[in-house]
Amino acid sequence: MVPAITAVGRSFKGAFLYYAHDKRRDGEAVRFTTDRVAWVETINLPTREPERAWRIMAHTALAQAELKAASGTRRPGANS
Repeated sequence: MVPAITAVGRSFKGAFLYYAHDKRRDGEAVRFTTDRVAWVETINLPTREPERAWRIMAHTALAQAELKAASGTRRPGANS
């Protein structure tokens, strides 16, 4: 099965909650059940735990400027 691509989201956490958990039922503040998916696979990450994987991806996205600077990669639009 090929997953459907959704509209633009706002966070890795939100995407994780949407894809990995069932929809909230009336009266629930948080989605707790994970019956929506049978398994999750991570690629190129140091973990197989989905909860930890989204946190690693979010941290990498937030630290992209520092990671590029440390690797010597020129940032587009930056004056050199």
